[in-house]
This record gives sequence, structure tokens and C-alpha cells, in this order.
Amino acid sequence: MLVGLIASNYHRLAIGKRLLNEELATRFLKAFRCRLSNENSFITTLQKSSAEKITKGIQLIADADLAIKTSQATPRLQLEMLVCELAS
Repeated sequence: MLVGLIASNYHRLAIGKRLLNEELATRFLKAFRCRLSNENSFITTLQKSSAEKITKGIQLIADADLAIKTSQATPRLQLEMLVCELAS
């Protein structure tokens, strides 16, 4: 469930980054207004994050999800490793 929440946030970041690059950020914020508590913080995060970093994060999330589903290690360990990799 936590991996799904992290993936959902990265999905929003990926969409937001694309729209921000296309200068359609206001349209994006309208679409997700009910889910975003702090728009300025989100926009700042988008501006600081590169598309490559977001893409790498999505791949790491997918890898962790697969590892959890195939019992390669405990879910807790996989989640801890994922958070550490995303934070670096």
C-alpha cells in the first residue's frame, strides 16, 4: 500500500513536470487541486526535480514493487531500501 502511495506521488510529479515544461501548470493544478494541500511546495518540487530523476524514481518504485511481490526480501526491507534510494 505504501509503495502504491509513493508511486502515485511520482506519477503526479511526472505529469506535472511534463505540463510545467509545456507551461500548462495551471491546468494541472486545477485537475489535482483536491489532492494537493500545498501548491507552491509542489511547484517548487517540480522545478527542482529533473525529468530523469523522476523517471529513475518511477523505475526504482517498480523494481521494489516487483521485489515485494516475488518475495525477494521482506516488504519492510524493500520499502526501507526504496526510501533510501529515492532520497539519494
